[in-house]
Amino acid sequence: MVGSQSFREIVHYFKSVYKISERKACEHLNFSRSTHRYKKIYKDAKELKHEILKISKKYICYGYRRIYAVLRRKKILVNHKKVYAIYKKLNLSHRTKRKKKYSNISTGIQDQASSINDLWAMDFVSDRLENGKKLRIFNVIDSYSRESLIICFYQL
Repeated sequence: MVGSQSFREIVHYFKSVYKISERKACEHLNFSRSTHRYKKIYKDAKELKHEILKISKKYICYGYRRIYAVLRRKKILVNHKKVYAIYKKLNLSHRTKRKKKYSNISTGIQDQASSINDLWAMDFVSDRLENGKKLRIFNVIDSYSRESLIICFYQL
Protein backbone atom coordinates (compact mmCIF):
# COMPACT_ATOMS: atom_id res chain seq x y z
CA MET A 1 0.00 0.00 0.00
CA VAL A 2 1.41 3.39 -1.02
CA GLY A 3 1.02 6.17 1.54
CA SER A 4 0.16 9.81 0.97
CA GLN A 5 3.80 10.85 1.53
CA SER A 6 4.85 8.72 -1.46
CA PHE A 7 2.12 10.32 -3.58
CA ARG A 8 3.34 13.79 -2.55
CA GLU A 9 6.84 12.92 -3.73
CA ILE A 10 5.50 11.58 -7.05
CA VAL A 11 3.43 14.75 -7.58
CA HIS A 12 6.53 16.87 -6.89
CA TYR A 13 8.50 14.73 -9.38
CA PHE A 14 5.80 15.15 -12.08
CA LYS A 15 5.73 18.91 -11.51
CA SER A 16 9.51 19.30 -11.83
CA VAL A 17 10.24 16.85 -14.67
CA TYR A 18 7.16 17.15 -16.89
CA LYS A 19 6.45 20.82 -16.07
CA ILE A 20 2.76 20.19 -15.37
CA SER A 21 0.58 21.81 -12.74
CA GLU A 22 -0.23 20.35 -9.36
CA ARG A 23 -3.83 19.90 -10.45
CA LYS A 24 -2.88 17.83 -13.51
CA ALA A 25 -0.32 15.74 -11.59
CA CYS A 26 -2.87 14.91 -8.86
CA GLU A 27 -5.50 14.18 -11.50
CA HIS A 28 -3.23 11.70 -13.32
CA LEU A 29 -2.45 9.91 -10.05
CA ASN A 30 -6.08 10.04 -8.87
CA PHE A 31 -4.79 11.73 -5.70
CA SER A 32 -6.75 14.39 -3.83
CA ARG A 33 -5.25 17.89 -3.94
CA SER A 34 -6.40 18.62 -0.40
CA THR A 35 -4.51 15.54 0.81
CA HIS A 36 -1.48 16.67 -1.19
CA ARG A 37 -1.51 20.12 0.46
CA TYR A 38 -2.17 18.87 3.99
CA LYS A 39 0.54 19.77 6.50
CA LYS A 40 0.74 17.57 9.56
CA ILE A 41 0.55 19.51 12.82
CA TYR A 42 3.02 18.37 15.45
CA LYS A 43 2.02 19.54 18.91
CA ASP A 44 4.43 19.42 21.79
CA ALA A 45 2.87 17.21 24.46
CA LYS A 46 5.34 18.01 27.26
CA GLU A 47 2.93 20.33 29.04
CA LEU A 48 0.10 17.86 28.63
CA LYS A 49 2.27 15.01 29.95
CA HIS A 50 3.23 17.14 32.94
CA GLU A 51 -0.43 17.96 33.63
CA ILE A 52 -1.51 14.30 33.34
CA LEU A 53 1.28 13.22 35.70
CA LYS A 54 0.28 15.92 38.17
CA ILE A 55 -3.37 14.82 38.14
CA SER A 56 -2.47 11.11 38.39
CA LYS A 57 -0.22 11.75 41.40
CA LYS A 58 -2.91 13.78 43.15
CA TYR A 59 -5.68 11.28 42.36
CA ILE A 60 -4.01 7.88 42.28
CA CYS A 61 -7.12 5.84 41.44
CA TYR A 62 -8.13 7.97 38.44
CA GLY A 63 -8.08 6.32 35.04
CA TYR A 64 -7.56 8.10 31.74
CA ARG A 65 -11.27 8.97 31.39
CA ARG A 66 -11.39 10.77 34.70
CA ILE A 67 -8.10 12.51 33.97
CA TYR A 68 -9.59 13.61 30.65
CA ALA A 69 -12.62 15.00 32.52
CA VAL A 70 -10.37 16.92 34.92
CA LEU A 71 -8.42 18.37 31.99
CA ARG A 72 -11.67 19.48 30.35
CA ARG A 73 -12.76 21.16 33.61
CA LYS A 74 -9.44 23.01 33.64
CA LYS A 75 -10.29 24.28 30.13
CA ILE A 76 -7.46 22.28 28.53
CA LEU A 77 -8.87 21.25 25.14
CA VAL A 78 -7.46 17.86 24.25
CA ASN A 79 -8.80 14.76 22.56
CA HIS A 80 -9.54 11.76 24.81
CA LYS A 81 -7.53 9.52 22.46
CA LYS A 82 -4.47 11.71 22.97
CA VAL A 83 -4.94 11.50 26.76
CA TYR A 84 -5.22 7.70 26.48
CA ALA A 85 -2.05 7.45 24.37
CA ILE A 86 -0.04 9.54 26.83
CA TYR A 87 -1.58 7.67 29.79
CA LYS A 88 -0.45 4.34 28.31
CA LYS A 89 2.98 5.68 27.34
CA LEU A 90 3.57 6.87 30.92
CA ASN A 91 2.47 3.42 32.15
CA LEU A 92 -0.16 4.82 34.51
CA SER A 93 -2.79 2.17 33.80
CA HIS A 94 -4.23 0.30 36.76
CA ARG A 95 -5.67 -3.15 37.10
CA THR A 96 -9.45 -3.03 36.80
CA LYS A 97 -11.28 -4.26 39.86
CA ARG A 98 -13.77 -7.02 39.29
CA LYS A 99 -16.98 -7.17 41.25
CA LYS A 100 -17.23 -9.91 43.82
CA LYS A 101 -19.55 -12.69 42.84
CA TYR A 102 -21.87 -13.65 45.63
CA SER A 103 -23.54 -17.03 45.65
CA ASN A 104 -27.28 -17.30 46.13
CA ILE A 105 -26.89 -19.85 48.91
CA SER A 106 -27.87 -18.44 52.26
CA THR A 107 -25.09 -18.22 54.82
CA GLY A 108 -27.27 -19.68 57.59
CA ILE A 109 -27.04 -23.30 58.65
CA GLN A 110 -29.22 -25.47 56.45
CA ASP A 111 -31.48 -28.05 57.98
CA GLN A 112 -30.24 -31.63 57.91
CA ALA A 113 -32.74 -34.44 57.71
CA SER A 114 -32.38 -36.90 60.59
CA SER A 115 -35.19 -39.32 59.67
CA ILE A 116 -37.63 -40.21 56.89
CA ASN A 117 -40.30 -37.54 56.19
CA ASP A 118 -38.32 -35.03 58.26
CA LEU A 119 -37.33 -32.78 55.30
CA TRP A 120 -38.71 -32.65 51.78
CA ALA A 121 -37.37 -30.88 48.71
CA MET A 122 -39.43 -29.80 45.72
CA ASP A 123 -38.54 -28.62 42.24
CA PHE A 124 -40.05 -27.88 38.82
CA VAL A 125 -38.41 -29.37 35.73
CA SER A 126 -39.50 -28.30 32.25
CA ASP A 127 -38.84 -29.58 28.76
CA ARG A 128 -40.37 -29.49 25.26
CA LEU A 129 -41.85 -32.43 23.45
CA GLU A 130 -41.10 -33.32 19.82
CA ASN A 131 -44.37 -31.71 18.68
CA GLY A 132 -43.34 -28.41 20.40
CA LYS A 133 -45.63 -28.62 23.43
CA LYS A 134 -44.17 -27.68 26.80
CA LEU A 135 -43.96 -30.32 29.53
CA ARG A 136 -43.51 -29.39 33.19
CA ILE A 137 -42.79 -31.89 35.95
CA PHE A 138 -43.25 -31.18 39.66
CA ASN A 139 -41.05 -33.35 41.90
CA VAL A 140 -41.18 -33.80 45.67
CA ILE A 141 -38.26 -35.76 47.15
CA ASP A 142 -37.56 -36.91 50.68
CA SER A 143 -34.11 -35.50 51.55
CA TYR A 144 -33.20 -38.32 53.98
CA SER A 145 -34.05 -41.40 51.90
CA ARG A 146 -33.77 -39.73 48.45
CA GLU A 147 -37.11 -41.30 47.59
CA SER A 148 -39.43 -39.55 45.15
CA LEU A 149 -42.75 -38.92 46.85
CA ILE A 150 -44.72 -37.11 44.12
CA ILE A 151 -44.14 -36.68 40.40
CA CYS A 152 -46.80 -34.55 38.65
CA PHE A 153 -46.78 -33.97 34.89
CA TYR A 154 -48.27 -30.84 33.36
CA GLN A 155 -48.54 -30.43 29.62
CA LEU A 156 -48.99 -26.84 28.48
